[in-house]
Amino acid sequence: MRSTAAIARGKPSRARLERPLRRSGVLLALLCLGGCSLVGADVDELFGGATCEGDCEDAGADSTTDARSCDPIKPPSRPSGMDSGGPERSYVLRDTLIDQSLDRWRTLGFDLDDRCSLPPDPDVECLPPAGTTPETDGERGIDNAFGHRVASTLVGLDANLEKRIRKDQEAGRGGILVNIQGYNGERDDPSVDVFIAQTIYAVPHGENGKSQPHWDGRDRFYCEDSAFDGSPDAPLVRNDNAYVRDGWLVVRLPDRADITFNIDDGAVNFRFISASIVGRFSEDGRFLEDVVLSGRWALSDIALAADQLGICEGTVERTFLDNSLASIADVRGTPGTGGPNALCDAVSASLGFRGYRGFFEGLAVTEDVPTGCP
Repeated sequence: MRSTAAIARGKPSRARLERPLRRSGVLLALLCLGGCSLVGADVDELFGGATCEGDCEDAGADSTTDARSCDPIKPPSRPSGMDSGGPERSYVLRDTLIDQSLDRWRTLGFDLDDRCSLPPDPDVECLPPAGTTPETDGERGIDNAFGHRVASTLVGLDANLEKRIRKDQEAGRGGILVNIQGYNGERDDPSVDVFIAQTIYAVPHGENGKSQPHWDGRDRFYCEDSAFDGSPDAPLVRNDNAYVRDGWLVVRLPDRADITFNIDDGAVNFRFISASIVGRFSEDGRFLEDVVLSGRWALSDIALAADQLGICEGTVERTFLDNSLASIADVRGTPGTGGPNALCDAVSASLGFRGYRGFFEGLAVTEDVPTGCP
């Protein structure tokens, strides 16, 4: 039986909130990462196969470039066949990839807008509010403005941010637990039940208290109670109709689901639209390899995250952030609303992980972190 333990999340230190460059860097970091609703309907049309099918243009768009010309990459489509069950399994996503310089961004993510935004005349679903040159795609139509436009700035602001986040994750704090139920263990399964939640700490196999995980597949993880509706059996971020195709797990996440990430001694929620988690099961089942979290982050939701981090409206840091986002924005927050004169109001983003096998043990009661703005 799963249990509920008590642990207080540390509140953000005032000293850290008074460091404008670092806190701006923290928010920019979240642009790479990807609220309670249940996804149960068939959402295959949101993904498609390796290429776009039918009319791929957004409503009202005046597209002149065939999306098929760049062979846009999408998550694998749902397999056919009968559904069958299997034992529960969990993976904890860690080893977060933030630094996407040296063209790493070009191969991380998916085509989100069904367009080939390539020079010299990129086909885009919207224009940056700042009037700057529209963002171009990576390989096979990949939309990842964070990796292309933000990563270098992020590393310049805080070269150790990725290392600090990974250190927390290696200690069992701040990872993304992916719990899978009803998976048959084969290369294809047309329907599996998946929820995600943030880890707070781990109890290694053979030990009774929280400690550094051994990462041997037998660690037991406790997750934030705020990611559940009062019970370990009631996760808030869930898709009961995810699937596995050719060994790839495909999970469409609820739009604008609140997902918490730990940054140093604070925390922040973010919300993605049209978000997905896709990862490949290793042959021995111990790992989820090549995991990608990809989606659209609306500028309005980024503003809420800025408030949580104490980057308040009217400050120099907030003005810098807003101006930067007005140049970086490359997609619409609502798919299907693009057009030749439409302004972008969201940022495309992708983040890489590796998943390690473990067990979901229960919930840890955490304190809410107060917003940094009045």
